[in-house]
Amino acid sequence: KSVPKKSKKAEEVPILSNPYQPIAPEDYEPDMELSNEEEQYKENYPEFPNLTSVMPPSASEQPLSTDRIQSQQPPQPKKKYVPPIIIDDPSNTAQLIKSFNELTDSKVEGKLLSNNRLKVFPTSAEAHRTIQKEITKKNLKSHTFEMEDEHQLKVVIRGLSEDYAPEDIIEYLQSLKFKPIQCHLLRHRQTKTNNPLYLVTLPKTNDSKAIFHLQNVGYMRVTFEPLKMKTTPAQCYRCQEFFHHSRFCQRDPRCLKCAEKHLTKDCTKPSDTPAKCCLCNGSHTANFTGCPQNPLNKKKEQNPPEPKRTFNPPPANAWTNPAALPAIKTPRQIPPTQSSTTSPLTTSTFQDHNQTQATNSSPNNSQIFSQISQLMNTFLAQLAVVLQTPYANRNIQQ
Repeated sequence: KSVPKKSKKAEEVPILSNPYQPIAPEDYEPDMELSNEEEQYKENYPEFPNLTSVMPPSASEQPLSTDRIQSQQPPQPKKKYVPPIIIDDPSNTAQLIKSFNELTDSKVEGKLLSNNRLKVFPTSAEAHRTIQKEITKKNLKSHTFEMEDEHQLKVVIRGLSEDYAPEDIIEYLQSLKFKPIQCHLLRHRQTKTNNPLYLVTLPKTNDSKAIFHLQNVGYMRVTFEPLKMKTTPAQCYRCQEFFHHSRFCQRDPRCLKCAEKHLTKDCTKPSDTPAKCCLCNGSHTANFTGCPQNPLNKKKEQNPPEPKRTFNPPPANAWTNPAALPAIKTPRQIPPTQSSTTSPLTTSTFQDHNQTQATNSSPNNSQIFSQISQLMNTFLAQLAVVLQTPYANRNIQQ
């Protein structure tokens, strides 16, 4: 067999270890001139100038102003409200305020109110408690208001029987990591009977608000509801004054029923004897909403409602009796006063004049009505005749 001869081209191809390595070094001429096409491209599309020196610095590189730095600072915490303290019948107020400043080591100011009362303004909660201790030590009569860290959450439990022990409710809530302060059964104010409702008082915190998610107490299914706010102003159960709580009152007690100087729970007044109000000395209890010393009633006295306008009633026979209309238009009689009683002739003559005016005007009105009725009758008779005649006769007559 004949062996095929290899071509010369196949024998001339060198075998290289790296197929991507160039066979010969590239020809490089540094002084080589550019072609005409490249020169025309550069003339048509010149390079952009360096704009970094011309452009202003970016917003991120600009220095921040002092106003912008202050706006980016976190907001300051809100200053807590410190309630004032009101002292009754103070003696040597200048020395008393000075002693409060020395005790609290802060600026405590005061202001005199009506009824010989001193209003003290503490600057912090610690100063407020220090002044309260000093007032109790000196046995001064005063009252204050609730601080922010002393707010309470009042919850009503609905669905338990009246014989359920409040101690069991407190024990159950404590087992769930709640901190109840007190629990008692609610009573109806008018019927004086127990309601199947329990009031639980807790400190007002975020943990205490989780009580509204509970659905049972022990083995009983119940509902937890917030206590509804009163529409009447708050009243102290110790001194019976308004706009403060008995927990922050150090005044002398006054009874709600008999106005004596003792607590209401210690009153021995029989139920058949009338009550006495310690605010107005009226024959009602001090929490009566109709008491004249109640702030709601004082507002009504200062802003009385406008009197309603009164009108004369229309007569029943106005269409059949034309003489009844002038009687309505006459002015209403003024009730007798001292000036009217001294001159009785003026009222009698005024009434006689009205009567004569009504009698004189009645014939004229009747005549007018009779003439109008006659005209209407004649017009209707002629209209009936025209409608009865045919269309041809009407043209002949025209």
